[in-house]
Amino acid sequence: MVRAILESIAFRIYQIWGTVCDEIDLTSTSYLRCCGGVSANDFVCQTISTLVKLPLHRIRSPGFASARGIAMMAGITCGMWSKDDLHELVIIEKIFTPQISSRRQLLKNFERWEAAMQRCLHFYSS
Repeated sequence: MVRAILESIAFRIYQIWGTVCDEIDLTSTSYLRCCGGVSANDFVCQTISTLVKLPLHRIRSPGFASARGIAMMAGITCGMWSKDDLHELVIIEKIFTPQISSRRQLLKNFERWEAAMQRCLHFYSS
């Protein structure tokens, strides 16, 4: 049950990633960064990395990412930092690399999950 919940989080992010890729050109993207509470889970991070086929960088202290991001935007606006300076301020705790050998099974699970989500879309409609 826990694995299903964690996979569903990763699958939803993969679904959103697909939509973003359809809308904008991300061919030059060489990695993703994650932050927030759920990023503390190695299983979720590894699953996302494998699904999107990109390294996933988890920042240190992900719980404070929003506050840090706001401070960085304010610093850029005030002229305190340039965008290039920010790379030194973001500390990567761990890098997850795609596990291509397990991707095929993950994609099968994703397809089953997507079908289940489609069946549930109108569950409560009147």
